[in-house]
Amino acid sequence: IIACDGFEECDRIPEIAELLSLFLDSSESLPIKLFISSRPERELQGVLGLPNPNNVERLLLHNVEKDLISADIKLFKQRYFEGVAVKFVDQSQWPSDSELDVLVRKSGSLFIYAATVCSFIGSAYKDAARLRMSEVIGQTASELGGGRSPYHCLDSLYSTILTAASNR
Repeated sequence: IIACDGFEECDRIPEIAELLSLFLDSSESLPIKLFISSRPERELQGVLGLPNPNNVERLLLHNVEKDLISADIKLFKQRYFEGVAVKFVDQSQWPSDSELDVLVRKSGSLFIYAATVCSFIGSAYKDAARLRMSEVIGQTASELGGGRSPYHCLDSLYSTILTAASNR
């Protein structure tokens, strides 16, 4: 299995698209499986959006049920924060179920939000982890819905992280 991720971040996307096209055209005769993960750049979509050549399966994450994504994000956060709580013995019931639910709702379907929150909170020292959790939870409730961009909570989180970094 070859996993390919981040093609959309390459400088030479037309060449990457050509490489993908070669792989896809030969996929049935190659003794490998490809797992390709990418944001939908136009040139890549052109290659990946072609009629199904050979044995190609496509899974578009934005077509996955939101409940499944939320459940995965919640499980990820639970496991991550269990490890953080071990470092901070006085935080055995941390985060609370309600805090975790807010973090999951703020993540929406963006795993990057979930991972960034975990990294931001988990990298804090002792009591600062609780403070950081409160900061993230305390971001306005209006961020959780109402016609806003799915990236609004992520933008707000990045602002919180940058503010915390500049205050160090």
